Amino acid sequence: MASRALAHGADWKKRVSGHAAGALLLFTLLLVMCFGALAEKFGSPLVSLAGVVIVGGLVVPALGRLEARWHAEIDTLRAGDIAAQFRMRCTALWLGALVMPVGLAGGFLGLFQIGRLFA
Repeated sequence: MASRALAHGADWKKRVSGHAAGALLLFTLLLVMCFGALAEKFGSPLVSLAGVVIVGGLVVPALGRLEARWHAEIDTLRAGDIAAQFRMRCTALWLGALVMPVGLAGGFLGLFQIGRLFA
């Protein structure tokens, strides 16, 4: 299927950008849900602010670098390697979008629990 997409002139740069936008949307939704539950549990608006800072300050620039690196590397890849690299990067992107918000919320939950021990 990938070779057929190449034969039809698939625009790999746009495809990666589309996946990055979708993964950012999923990441943000999961982060809002996880951090919203934490804010409700601990009653602290700082938790929600931390979620905004994470998305705006860390994730968006990281996705921008990922796209820029892909755009720079795609011209140097052989035609047969493009589809494999695309699948590998998209898989890592979507796994990160699913796992990172839960991991971040768990980390913040741990920090709050430790903070409560010393309070």
